[in-house]
Amino acid sequence: MPYVTLPGSIELYWEAYGPRLDEQDPSGPATAWAEPQSPSTSTSTSYRSIELHPDGSLDLRTDIPTLIVLAPIWLDLSYCRSLFDRFAPQYQIFALENRSHGRSTRGPVMPSFDFFVSAADVAFAMEALSVPPSHVFCSGALAFQVGLKLCLLFPNQVLSLAIVGAGQLFAPPDHVEIFEELDQYWFFPVDEGDYYETLEALSEMFLSDYNNREDSASIELKDRIVNTFIRRYNPYRLPSALEVTRPNHRHPCLGTEDLSVVKQPVMLLHGGLDKCYPADTVRGEVPTWLQSSKEVDWHVIEGAPHLLALTHPELVNDYWAKFLARHSVLDSTRIPLDRDYALHVLAGLARHTNGEIAPEDILRRSGDDPHDFSLVTPLEVDLTRAQIVKFSQYGAEVCRLQFPGRYTADPWDVSVRTKKGRRSSQEEWTISRRHVLDDRIQAPRKPMNSQGISVSVLADRFETPASPLLPIRIREHLSSPLPGKNLSGRSSTQIP
Repeated sequence: MPYVTLPGSIELYWEAYGPRLDEQDPSGPATAWAEPQSPSTSTSTSYRSIELHPDGSLDLRTDIPTLIVLAPIWLDLSYCRSLFDRFAPQYQIFALENRSHGRSTRGPVMPSFDFFVSAADVAFAMEALSVPPSHVFCSGALAFQVGLKLCLLFPNQVLSLAIVGAGQLFAPPDHVEIFEELDQYWFFPVDEGDYYETLEALSEMFLSDYNNREDSASIELKDRIVNTFIRRYNPYRLPSALEVTRPNHRHPCLGTEDLSVVKQPVMLLHGGLDKCYPADTVRGEVPTWLQSSKEVDWHVIEGAPHLLALTHPELVNDYWAKFLARHSVLDSTRIPLDRDYALHVLAGLARHTNGEIAPEDILRRSGDDPHDFSLVTPLEVDLTRAQIVKFSQYGAEVCRLQFPGRYTADPWDVSVRTKKGRRSSQEEWTISRRHVLDDRIQAPRKPMNSQGISVSVLADRFETPASPLLPIRIREHLSSPLPGKNLSGRSSTQIP
């Protein structure tokens, strides 16, 4: 599998695709790029995998624009196949899985990790593989934060930014308490039923009413997403779960004035039924404060959830194709990372840490490690380091729950996975059929160890004999009408 190794022994998985070598080259930089063909006329046979040169750089052509695709929030690049099929016959694509997503990270979970570090990961990966300035595609709130901060820190690497499912810019999420409480039920379930009920709630946060639809496509998507969550972020892998959730609960360390430096054209699509970040909330922040951009192409997709790139792939691809046709600048010149500029930007943003990080301390950093671009405060680092240790202990020493679906094969696995000396009989297990398929034997649980693993108010939840229902306010949040549910106006697109 292809990995790019970053400082700190961090290894990120990547894929790269582009037009077949027998395709005739365009006429050069002045070429007017047409919209990519629809999937009906464009298939995986019309593009190739791009390999590495002996010197470790990607074998990229200099006459074709390059796209960067970040894995969807908490998922992996296998969910991007329709996007690859649509765009790889005409564009070059460099796709990357962020830390603790998919096949990344083969390395330690670091307490100083935040979205600025993740943005630096992308920039460092581009430099390591000699990827030129690119058009960046982000699906979901995490990738949105990474893409935007890549524009801020390393603007020379970004030609345009496509955001499909955004988050909040200037404060932690409005419903951060609900997010955190849901995480605790997810990380520390009392029993298996507690765990699966929480996964149902998480699925509804991402898929909205698509979570409960009964058509085969919606059921298959929900099953696939939930199984990914079970494999990647179950209680036996809590440090990875912490790495993908904790940064989203923090202050983004941005103010309205900080976005004036974003000059790249931006496409922003957001679901009208988004239960993570209502469309009205996003409308009041992102397009409003990106007015320095060359273009802000903003659309609310009526009836769509947060993961609209997965529920509405053809529509999203159509929007991006038109956007790229307007802004498909060809710049094949490899530009070295301007680390000094990025550190100066970061030093200016340090004012959002309430004095806990001094700008002069940031300017003394070397910029040779992605973590040099962190805005996590020393106190947060200490607290998170302790959490990582306790979370690791919980999975190794405390949790004895059995999770069907935990050992289902990843889509890239060639053979049936074997765990603990047994062949996985749960290969076809899905959340939609769990009551039919569950044949697990309840394993005895050990009591809490002497170190008393706990987080917040959950210390006494480990002793609870029965599974409580999810808190009422979580259920109310999932069932309440959203401010953006009945949006109207010229920026909206109605989906039947």
